Amino acid sequence: MDKAYVAVLSFAFLFLFHYLVARRNGNGNDSEGKKGVQNKLPPSPPSVPFLGHLHLVKTPFHAALSRLAKQYGPVFSLRMGSRLAVVVSSPEHAKE
Repeated sequence: MDKAYVAVLSFAFLFLFHYLVARRNGNGNDSEGKKGVQNKLPPSPPSVPFLGHLHLVKTPFHAALSRLAKQYGPVFSLRMGSRLAVVVSSPEHAKE
């Protein structure tokens, strides 16, 4: 077999495996499988394995966060790659 073909198949298999494991552990927002922590997180848009929510940031970052705040409220969570972030977009909610 061609080396490029093997590399593409390997990447596809790893992507599918990661996706299935993330879905088994919850809705993809919590790859560690900690259900208690997941229930305490603010709402979040659906994420993509490996990338998290980076696919949602196509416009300037502040404009993307503003658009997400309109859709999910002033407090929401995002996963940037493997890092979890909680976004608070109003001073009133930041004080809480």
